Order: sequence, then C-alpha cells, then structure tokens
Amino acid sequence: MGQLGLNSSMINQIDHRACQSIGRAIEWLGHDGAIVPSARSANSNLVIYPNKIAPDVYEFRVLDYEVLQESTL
Repeated sequence: MGQLGLNSSMINQIDHRACQSIGRAIEWLGHDGAIVPSARSANSNLVIYPNKIAPDVYEFRVLDYEVLQESTL
C-alpha cells in the first residue's frame, strides 16, 4: 500500500477516490488486473479490468462464494 501512496485510513474511508485513481492508472497502463490487500481481512483481492479486452477472451464463472455481513458505518 505504501508504495502506491495509500495507507489503511485511506482504504477504510467511505471516500474511495484514492483507490479508484490507482485502479484507473492500472487499467490505463494496460494491465488486466491487480492483486490488492483487503480492507476487511489479512487476505488479498483479485481486481479484474477486462474493458480493453475482446469479450470472448474472458470467461467468468463463480467457483465459490461467501456471504459477507454488511458493514454498519
């Protein structure tokens, strides 16, 4: 996070503009996605940016899921 100019307080805010700016930069650089730290746990999340790829390149299938409780902000 620190390498990208983010800290945990920025990620835990309701205002996600800093994270969205980094996401736009990742897509602008031509990357298909990023592995990012989770704000909810010690795990990581895979974020996919398929906008610049032909629709037949990706196939998304739900292999598993977990129902999360809504945050009470």
